[in-house]
Amino acid sequence: RATNPGLPRKQNCQVRLDRLIVGVPNALAEGLPEPRGFKRIAGYRVRPQGKFAAYARVQKFKSKRNACQVSIQYQRQAPWVPWCRITMIGDDQTGLTLEEIQNVLADCPDHRISLVELAFDFHPDTLVDEDFVRRNAKFGKARRKKNRGGAGQLRYGGRNCPKLVRCYFKREINRYRVELELHSAILRKHRINNVADLARVGGVLHPDHFAFKIMK
Repeated sequence: RATNPGLPRKQNCQVRLDRLIVGVPNALAEGLPEPRGFKRIAGYRVRPQGKFAAYARVQKFKSKRNACQVSIQYQRQAPWVPWCRITMIGDDQTGLTLEEIQNVLADCPDHRISLVELAFDFHPDTLVDEDFVRRNAKFGKARRKKNRGGAGQLRYGGRNCPKLVRCYFKREINRYRVELELHSAILRKHRINNVADLARVGGVLHPDHFAFKIMK
């Protein structure tokens, strides 16, 4: 019902790995990771957000080929957080590729995923928009947060929940995006610990955490 039979199937909905956060538990003998194919663009002290700042400093990198970015937080401020935390954000057109992830984590075979964010981008000629999501989307037990997201964005779940879902029109790619952010509770439950385990994410999501239902 949501798709347009006049479009090639892969154009109806494009799924991208949009963001990935991993922790490196132990210090590396060589020092901080050096992402291959990236250039350093900034380094500065982290401003505390809330009552607790997990890390004191951050280095930022940008891909030499596209808009993919990497942030490495380090100088941990508490012994229970990983030695460093790496955040990868994919290019809008391609998302994060396996090659990019491997280049970033080449020095970090011992890592642990703490967040996976997938973007489901629907072609404007399909039926998927804000009204369609309101009527037909189901994200497991997550309920819509009417006081979050602002105008033009639907939000389900939250940062302290197993998952967070954002739904909005992304102008940069002219598509309606359903953004599904999976947190540690779901990842640990399904033993998704490192990059090699990411292939199982699709089977975990559907239909328990992401599905369209026709409501009668």
